[in-house]
Amino acid sequence: MKKILFSLLAVAAFSANAQTVVYSEDFNNASEDNPPAGWAFEDMDGDGFNFGDMYYVPNSLGEPSTPVSLISRSWQVAPLTPNNTATSPLIDLTNASGTITLEWKVTAAAASWDMENYSVYVHTVEDVYEAIFEEPVFSETYNDPANAGTQYTRTVDISSFAGQNIFVTFRHHDVTDMDYLSLDDVTVKAETLGLANMNASKVSVYPNPVKDEFKLNLSAAYNSAKTQVTVTDLTGKKVKTFAAGETYNVSDLAKGVYILTVTDGANQFTQKLIKK
Repeated sequence: MKKILFSLLAVAAFSANAQTVVYSEDFNNASEDNPPAGWAFEDMDGDGFNFGDMYYVPNSLGEPSTPVSLISRSWQVAPLTPNNTATSPLIDLTNASGTITLEWKVTAAAASWDMENYSVYVHTVEDVYEAIFEEPVFSETYNDPANAGTQYTRTVDISSFAGQNIFVTFRHHDVTDMDYLSLDDVTVKAETLGLANMNASKVSVYPNPVKDEFKLNLSAAYNSAKTQVTVTDLTGKKVKTFAAGETYNVSDLAKGVYILTVTDGANQFTQKLIKK
């Protein structure tokens, strides 16, 4: 199992902060005639089978053998090789801070053909075809040692997306001739800043994605003489350091995802920076 977790130093917590469910979908009322609100499905392999075709796998009596959930198949009468995506509606993290977590439940067939492979992407661009070229925040091949179809809960830290609007994409891929993948109870939890604290730490970054240069719009709370701007890669290595200025040149950086941190010692802001 491969996990790639983004771990960041978050904005200092105040007593006004509270853990909040920012988004939750249990799919309990979902059906082909009533798809989950805002979710989008793509059949990237073009085989005519996709997430959203069914929301439970029936047993021999036609009754559900799985939770009502997002279902994608890697076998249905004949072997399938899925490349299917399910993307959430926009999730607003613009007022979120501290530890932000993405949680979901996963299960597969209660048999030896349960090795379903999938990845999870968190992205700020709406186009899923562009989003899946980014590094997933989580990937695994489900494999229940007991072959009992156990439903596991997975949790990933996505604190690096604080202050942004995001989408979550689940991708069922690189597997064939197993059975099904079931994904359920997708939840995003975050700490929300009290109003005064939120205004103190607010920074606007544009453009993002950036090609050559970006600009910052600091709130009045920042002391520009003491402000330092740092760009790190996803291993935590500093690749750029700037004093406050009109523009910040990153033209020499390779394309990819970086972490931008802005601090004056009293206020701190952290956000993902995409170099295109």
